[in-house]
Amino acid sequence: MRILILTQFYDPEPAFKFPDLARQLAARGHRVQVITGFPCYPFGKTYAGYRQSLCQEHVLDGVLVTRVPQVPDHSRSAIRRAIYYFSFALSAATIGVFKARQADVLLVYQSAMPTGLAGWLVSRLRRIPYVLDVVDLWPESVQASGMLNSRAASGAINFAMSLIYNGANRINVITDGYWRNLAARGISPLKLSLIHCWPAEGLFDPVAPQPAIRREYCMEGKFNIVYAGAIGPVQGLRVLLDVAERLLSDKTIKITVAGEGIQRVELEKEAIDRGLTNLQFVGRRPPEEIRRLYACADALLAHLKPDPLSSISIPSKTFAYMASGKPLLMAVEGEAAAIVQRHGCGIAVAPSNAAALCRAVCKLRDMPILDREEMGAAGRRAYLDNYCSSVQVAKFENLLGKVSGEVLAEVRPSHLNREQHATAL
Repeated sequence: MRILILTQFYDPEPAFKFPDLARQLAARGHRVQVITGFPCYPFGKTYAGYRQSLCQEHVLDGVLVTRVPQVPDHSRSAIRRAIYYFSFALSAATIGVFKARQADVLLVYQSAMPTGLAGWLVSRLRRIPYVLDVVDLWPESVQASGMLNSRAASGAINFAMSLIYNGANRINVITDGYWRNLAARGISPLKLSLIHCWPAEGLFDPVAPQPAIRREYCMEGKFNIVYAGAIGPVQGLRVLLDVAERLLSDKTIKITVAGEGIQRVELEKEAIDRGLTNLQFVGRRPPEEIRRLYACADALLAHLKPDPLSSISIPSKTFAYMASGKPLLMAVEGEAAAIVQRHGCGIAVAPSNAAALCRAVCKLRDMPILDREEMGAAGRRAYLDNYCSSVQVAKFENLLGKVSGEVLAEVRPSHLNREQHATAL
């Protein structure tokens, strides 16, 4: 197949799913082109070694990567964030559409509504069927972040989303809750598929803990809880300050937060001001170092603030945690908690509840080591059987093949009918 992928985020940004998908599809013999932006996430600044320009193309791991300009931002400003999203969409729908090679199918990674609009337009201009991969629901996700309070804007986004959903040949969702949400919008279940997110192949596989890492992060002799990921309003990590304060007198527990986001600086400052020496923020770290950090953890934390959207969401870090073979402390309601309970790979606890989180941390600490190891092993087995890269890529390959095949099947009969009609004349 000739596959065109449209995504605002790509290597070297911390967006593992689509780079891994593109690489593996190329390795399976497909011709893959990616249209993306110049890397700037999550800092809101163009990465060193890159410069915003009209267009840049290079081959990465067998994939043709076409980069188009955007206006970087990752601030609290809804206006600047909107400019960031729409600037990429505009570039993708203008420059990108002319740089796109001929393709049999278009795959659109919709983390933001404007990218979906760009995909809809590229599909029509280039007459390519498209699959929409929905990883964030709009307007629900921006409402949950606190950046959208206008009813008029919500109405406009809903109108745009109807256009995008109805125009897609197939829609992939990442949770059962997303499926139900789109079905409630009137999208036919026959148009929907469910393929979960996944970490890049092998990226978070278990490794032996390294004493040097324990020393570097002051983890020696501690029961270590590690969180790795975004630090923003949706994650609701302010509760960790209260958890750390409650556990401050217990010198055996250490909480490490790795990642970036618009709330990192203020939370780190407040932790220092409150003297929370058992809670540390270590900033963004490269994936290989995160893997070594996981190896030194006794449990891995996922947290989303309570919200109707979070109850139907599964943090993508869930599957990276499971891949690492460590127990999960899942402070997310709904489907994410159900995964942990179903596979017996950790403890599910109410989010934004400091007392409940403290009890869960202490329960894990006091648990026999063999029991924690079995939790981690259960998560690893479930990951390999159900959520690993090879399983999910095969599902996407099949989905893309069906869409390109379905369109050909629709086109060929009319083409044959015209030929037969001409012969008859």
